[in-house]
Amino acid sequence: MGISVMALHLFFWKYAPRLSGEVIKIYPDFLGGNKLILPLPVGISFFTLQGIAYLIDFARGAASFIPFKEYTLFKSFFAQLVAGPIVRVHELLPQLRKLRTPSLDDISIGLSFFCMGFFKKIMIADRCAPLVNQAFANPGAFSRQNLIIAVLGYAAQIWADFSGYTDMGRGVARILGIHLPENFLSPYLEKSSSEFWTRWHITLSQWIRDYIYIPMGGNRGSRFHSSLTLLAAMAISGVWHGANWTFLIWGLYHGLLLIGQRAIRWSGLQSFINQSFLWIPSNKSHSILILKIFLLRKACALLCRNNIKCSK
Repeated sequence: MGISVMALHLFFWKYAPRLSGEVIKIYPDFLGGNKLILPLPVGISFFTLQGIAYLIDFARGAASFIPFKEYTLFKSFFAQLVAGPIVRVHELLPQLRKLRTPSLDDISIGLSFFCMGFFKKIMIADRCAPLVNQAFANPGAFSRQNLIIAVLGYAAQIWADFSGYTDMGRGVARILGIHLPENFLSPYLEKSSSEFWTRWHITLSQWIRDYIYIPMGGNRGSRFHSSLTLLAAMAISGVWHGANWTFLIWGLYHGLLLIGQRAIRWSGLQSFINQSFLWIPSNKSHSILILKIFLLRKACALLCRNNIKCSK
């Protein structure tokens, strides 16, 4: 019941406006033809997943009952409220119950985290934004070379923006003596799609794995069933990122990449592929693979951000 209430709460605020717009396209008189507009509560996606995780852990016996005062403190801890990481009750609540005096190392490391995150946000994300926004708003006015630069710039922007906010939050928490988990570990240095999701928004990937993928069957059952489960989990991940059909496509795209990687491993083609690239030094082979996956993923991001359609 509690999980359903939280999920419906998130659906109403985040997805009802989009859904009302789709319905109006079919039935113009719905809501008097006026699309539902709602101000999105700050951090709703993060604290909803955090609350659902606690309820599931409690039902599984992995978490004990928490008094309302402590639960409110756990849910409202400001450092991770807006941009994550998605902290679970066993990671944060014990630290809040036994607050300790921050050490000089805590303050030093916390300031380092905060400054690094601030630098990412101001000097990278905000510097890339003007070019990226112009190119995505009117791609027909830019050359292919400039569009490629915009795609790469967008890749840098979303990484620096998202991980920058997370680093600042982790830094503030560390200054207070609170340890929050790592959320980004150089994701663009991945050698495969599966490794990417162990480096990008780590706490979300773990949440999807523990509360969606595994309960739906995970790796149990046939390969076909596990592939469908993986595709469904990634689709949900895509929809969580945004209330737009393109985010669903983005999630399905990543799911297909992961299924393709599994299919290569299951078919035995991995050894053939490795043998085929023996003539390339290992470090360059990795670089080529990373570049191919990187450009393909970011090209998809370009198509998905503002429903851009290829005209050439």
